[in-house]
Amino acid sequence: MPSDTVLPRSGNKRPVRLSDKVKQNAAHAAEKDAQRRQQDIIRNQTRMVRDAKKAQKSGASTQASGTTKTKHAATRSVQSPARADDLFNATVVETLRSNAQERGYPLQLIPRATAVPPSTQAPRHRHGPSLRQSPSRRLTPDKVQQLIRERTNTPSSNEHFDQGDEDDNNVFTHAGAKRSARPSDDIELDDDDNFFTNKRLRHDLEVDDPTNDDDDLLMEYTSDGEINTTDDAGDISSSGDHTRRRPKARDFPSDVQQLIFAAIHVFYALMCNGHAFPTSFQEYSWSDKAWKKACDHYEHDIRLTAELRKLITDRTSHLRGELKTKARPLVASAFGFEDTVDEDAQAANRKLVEDLKKDSSFVYRVRGNTPEEHRGMFLAKIIQQLINDIFYKGKKATAVKWEEFFTTFPKPGFALVLSAIECAIDEWQSGSFHRVSFSEMDYRAVFETHLKNLDDFEGQGDNADQVLTKFMQRVHQIGSSHAGIATRSRAPQPINNPAVFATAKADMLLDLESN
Repeated sequence: MPSDTVLPRSGNKRPVRLSDKVKQNAAHAAEKDAQRRQQDIIRNQTRMVRDAKKAQKSGASTQASGTTKTKHAATRSVQSPARADDLFNATVVETLRSNAQERGYPLQLIPRATAVPPSTQAPRHRHGPSLRQSPSRRLTPDKVQQLIRERTNTPSSNEHFDQGDEDDNNVFTHAGAKRSARPSDDIELDDDDNFFTNKRLRHDLEVDDPTNDDDDLLMEYTSDGEINTTDDAGDISSSGDHTRRRPKARDFPSDVQQLIFAAIHVFYALMCNGHAFPTSFQEYSWSDKAWKKACDHYEHDIRLTAELRKLITDRTSHLRGELKTKARPLVASAFGFEDTVDEDAQAANRKLVEDLKKDSSFVYRVRGNTPEEHRGMFLAKIIQQLINDIFYKGKKATAVKWEEFFTTFPKPGFALVLSAIECAIDEWQSGSFHRVSFSEMDYRAVFETHLKNLDDFEGQGDNADQVLTKFMQRVHQIGSSHAGIATRSRAPQPINNPAVFATAKADMLLDLESN
C-alpha cells in the first residue's frame, strides 16, 4: 500500500493518514508471508527426498526378491530403479513448476534422452543381478540437490564465492579428495630394526617383515599381564567426537622409530637388571637411560619428548605379559597338568599345585618329600626353556642384541622368570585351568621373595657368590647357543708379553727385507 494512502471516514470528519505502526505491521505480515512460502519450498524439497528414498528402497527390495525368480523376471527387477527415477523426476518437475509460477520467474528444464543414464545402468552379472545396488544409483540428499540444479539451471551456493577459492573448495569434493599420507607410508627400516611380526604390532608400527625373530616380545599387554584386545583408536566423548588417542611409533619418522624400538629393548634390559615392577620414578629414570643408549647406538641426537617417553614406559607390563603367556604351555607339559572335567584329575591338579608351591619346589630339578631331599635348586629345565623363548628367541632378541646387559644373566630377570612360572601354576589351583592376572598387586611380593632367595643363596659364603655368577653366565651361554650365535668376548685380550713383541718385530724386518 503506498505511503500516502488515506482512508475516508464516515460523516464530515476529514480523512487521516496511516500511522507508522500500521506500516510496520503490514511489512511484518509481508515478511511472515515470504517466510511461509520459503518454508513451503523447503518442506516440498524434503518431501521429494523422502519419496525418492522410499522409491529407492522399494526398488532395492524388488531387486532382491528377483534372485529367486527366472532370468527374465530378475532382469525386470533390475529395471525397477528406473521407474523410481521417473517418479522422482516427475515429482521434482511438478514441484519446481508450481514454485516458479508462484514466484513469477520462468522455469527452464533440460530434457534428458533416457530415463536412466548409461553410466548408471545396473551391471549384468553371469549369475543374475547383484543384490547390492551400485553406489551411483543411490539417491542421497546431496544427489537430489545436484539433480535439481542440473535440470533447472540453478547455480549452487558454492558459485557465489570468489573464483579464487575454487581450488581450495575442490578438496571437499569427491573428485578432489585424496588420502592423507601417514608418516610411515614410505618408511623402510633396516634389518636390525624389523623385529616385529605380530599382527597387531604390524598394524601399530606399519612394519611388515615375516622374517623377524622378536614376534611376541612387544605385544600389547594390560597391566595384569593379559593380551590387550581393545581398540585404541580413541574414546568417543558424549558429543560423539573422538578424543585424542595415545601416541604410536608409526606417528614418527623412520629415524625416530629406530630409536623407539631400540629404547624399548634397552628399557626391558634395565627392568631385568633392576626391578620387574618399577616405580614411576624408576620408569622415568630408565626411559632417560634407554633413550640415551639408543641415541648413542645410532649416533642421533634427538630430544626425548613426553610422547616418546610414554611410548617407552607403556611397555612396562609387556615383558611380564609375554613371560606369563609363554609359561602357560610349558607349565602344563612340564608338570603334567590335565584340563578335564574328571573330578579325580582335578583333585590331582590341586594336589600338584600344592606340592609345587610348597617351599618353591618347582625351581628344583628333582623334587623330594622334604626341602632337604630336593636336588638342583634353580636347575629345573622349564626355567632355561622359558628364558630361551623370551630373551634368546633369535639373533635380534633383547639379550642377544643388547648382550652387554646379559653376559651374566641378571638376578631380577631370573626372579621374574620364576614369578611367571608360579603365576602359570596358580592358574591350575582350582583343579582346572582359570586365568590369573599377573598383576603387581598380586605378584610383586612373589617376585621379591624369589629375588631374596637368590640373594640369600649368594650370601651363604664359601664362594657361593662366584658359583651363582658362573651359573648365570652359563644361562647366557645356553641362551646364546639357542639363538644360534656363539658366545664371544666383548673385547680382545691384551698381549702384554715383550717376547712376543720382539719376535713380531724380527719377523716384520725379515718381511720388509725380502720385499
